[in-house]
Amino acid sequence: MKKNRATDGWMQLHWKQLVVHGLILILFLLFMVFVVVPVFDIFESTEGESNLQNISVPSQTGKIRYNFDRFDIHTDALELSGWAFIEGQSFEGSQIYLVLKSQSDTYVFDTVSQKRTDVTAAFIKSGLNLNEAGFWAIIPLRNTKNGVYNVGIYIKKGDIEALQYTGKSVTR
Repeated sequence: MKKNRATDGWMQLHWKQLVVHGLILILFLLFMVFVVVPVFDIFESTEGESNLQNISVPSQTGKIRYNFDRFDIHTDALELSGWAFIEGQSFEGSQIYLVLKSQSDTYVFDTVSQKRTDVTAAFIKSGLNLNEAGFWAIIPLRNTKNGVYNVGIYIKKGDIEALQYTGKSVTR
């Protein structure tokens, strides 16, 4: 039996084109979400900025000696440098993280290690090797929600963890 195109429905006549166009739209949306947005994040990033870490920090322990040499708040980033170590512990095998904590959110960022022989010299009587206790970080504030954040230092050395909030804060 021959089909009469005049009596066939529009959907029946064009279903292949609709499926193809629908797939093109879906692929375009997936492209926008998974390719274009991450590419724009790359262009927005500052060279050397810290990466957001998926780390759970302990309750505040104290027992950290630290100093900020630089604590500059910019519109889109927090730039910090200084030194920190766990009291009574040499620095070998330690990693310093910076913590931003508000009432509802906590963000942990990595730092870049800096050689600081002056810290070892300043604490010479302790007998600790603190040559690598320096750190530097650019924390991108675009990765945080709006709020007031206390700045903390988190140090992990093997099984030893220490967290101390510094009394400094940043508002986004």
